[in-house]
Amino acid sequence: MKRLQFPSCHRRIAFLALCFLLVFLFLAGGLFYRQIIQHSYFRQKEKRQNQRRIIIPAPRGDIYGRNGRLLVCNRPIFDLHLYFNDIRQEIRKAHAQLIRQSKEQKRAVDYPQLQREARKNVVHRYLDLANALTGRRETIADKTLERHYRESLLLPITILSNLSNQEYIRLVDRLPPQSPLYLATNYYRFYPHKTAACHVLGYVATALENTPHQTDLKTLNFAEKMGKTGIELAQNQSLSGKNGEQIFSVDPSGFRADYIRGEPPKKGRDCTLSIDIDLQIAAENALGDKLGKRHRPGRPLRRSLRPGQ
Repeated sequence: MKRLQFPSCHRRIAFLALCFLLVFLFLAGGLFYRQIIQHSYFRQKEKRQNQRRIIIPAPRGDIYGRNGRLLVCNRPIFDLHLYFNDIRQEIRKAHAQLIRQSKEQKRAVDYPQLQREARKNVVHRYLDLANALTGRRETIADKTLERHYRESLLLPITILSNLSNQEYIRLVDRLPPQSPLYLATNYYRFYPHKTAACHVLGYVATALENTPHQTDLKTLNFAEKMGKTGIELAQNQSLSGKNGEQIFSVDPSGFRADYIRGEPPKKGRDCTLSIDIDLQIAAENALGDKLGKRHRPGRPLRRSLRPGQ
């Protein structure tokens, strides 16, 4: 018996097999391109989405005069801070309670507004505690609180700043061990001789824009001091030292999840000048006595000196 042949059927099968092969090659090529060729791109994108860098300013170097006389240094100041991450559960409970109250009162539930109100209530509860312990009457504006939550969630919000020694001692003694409030040490620039030689030494100010040039991660900054005039400006790079950093992973809400790595800040280099502060003060006093009220501190009498003096 003669076998039947279906040449057209064979051609269709071959055509379908070729189509499946082309589709497979296309998918395999796309997978190879995404997984191998674009690996670094997607890895960097994942880091930018899930990681944050916090820059920690380094203490500035000291400035000395002739004979090792200290002209400029850093003095510690103490602030009371609070992290939103540490009160997250309390905010959730306060939010749930506000929702229940709204439903019991048969009011329309505005979830975002209740969330903002819950954050404010919890923060103000700790602010009231800090005020009660220190005797202060500090407040935090609602706009300041919300701006900090939106833009600087990983950074602490300052509850009280520039604490006195008595306030610091009270807080250390009376704050509960498990309190999310914690005492932080910052530094401010101290000039032991006040305005003497101020035209030479200059001054520092908080940098308006101190974000570094790294673009690999979203970066947050604590306030950093930058030289504005005088030696503080001329030697700013050397005095500023090397900033430290901490890198954290964050959850989809932007809260801190895990600590990844960090580097401590390194203090800036000290600077030694040839200025004789005693001579400078004497010159300013003599000039002040002669000019009276017209005298402005920081403008000494000139004196000719030989090299090395």
